[in-house]
Amino acid sequence: MAFSLKKYQQTALDELQKYIAEMKEYKPEKAAGVAFMTLRTDSQDNFPKEYHWIPELGRSPFVCVKVPTGGGKTLIAAHSVGVVFKDYLGERSDRGLVIWFVPSDAIKTQTLDNLRNRNHPYREVLDERFENAIKVFDLSEAKAIKKADLADNLCIVVSTLSAFRRTDK
Repeated sequence: MAFSLKKYQQTALDELQKYIAEMKEYKPEKAAGVAFMTLRTDSQDNFPKEYHWIPELGRSPFVCVKVPTGGGKTLIAAHSVGVVFKDYLGERSDRGLVIWFVPSDAIKTQTLDNLRNRNHPYREVLDERFENAIKVFDLSEAKAIKKADLADNLCIVVSTLSAFRRTDK
């Protein structure tokens, strides 16, 4: 593989794995919040904040990895997909749907191009982990995803959050 992870990138992935392992110890409806608090009190960090549930997600867990600009967020994200499927969604047999949110249309275009390019390090990470069974879509193409696509591949839909914000019903 062309890119090796920097120490802080690997640490972020290790923390994600710890979080997932901790979540497995609790009932699903409480797992994300309890695991978050447990890991924070066990760490060296002074981390007074409680887990913030997003009402629109119900009790579905979510994770935010914060790294500096130019710190390799997309590379960490590519590796994170494999971690989540292996350690949290193991029953999915590495198949299913990932919604990959980006902050702007420019970054969406760049991310789509990179994830579709089999020679790009982000795609190489995913292809290696998911045995080349990857399909990448933008939001407009996602309407054409077939049941067989989801059964046989990891389908990644790249979109901005603003594309999901609606004022009408």
